[in-house]
Amino acid sequence: PDHILIDHSGVVKLSGLSRATVLHPDECGRILDALKSARSRKGSTVENNDEVLSNPYMAPELLLGATRYTKESDVWSLGSLMAHLLLNKPLFSGKDRPSKVLAVLKIVGSPTPENYPDAVEFPFYVEQRKVYKRGVL
Repeated sequence: PDHILIDHSGVVKLSGLSRATVLHPDECGRILDALKSARSRKGSTVENNDEVLSNPYMAPELLLGATRYTKESDVWSLGSLMAHLLLNKPLFSGKDRPSKVLAVLKIVGSPTPENYPDAVEFPFYVEQRKVYKRGVL
């Protein structure tokens, strides 16, 4: 991964945090709503952009059209990065937005009304023909 830097003494630093958000201390406990940020994009024609195509660590809600990065999307990215380091290849890869979403669904399972009722509200959500069970490739 291009965003892991190791100095001469073995200290590891993460870079590429251009999307990091600084929260006021009063906002730290507040949950940021990824769906709310996506609703303004419903019907958007922007299917792919450089960030979607080049970022193998992007959280599912961002792939589905959310515009706000949250603590949860940061944790997803960190987990994806750790998997990349362990597997020596990206866990979720694809050439475009739909193929990246499919790669995620094959591992975490398809969204259902029980486990993620808001999924259908995201601008890039597409009903999958095949329903994937969690953890099955």
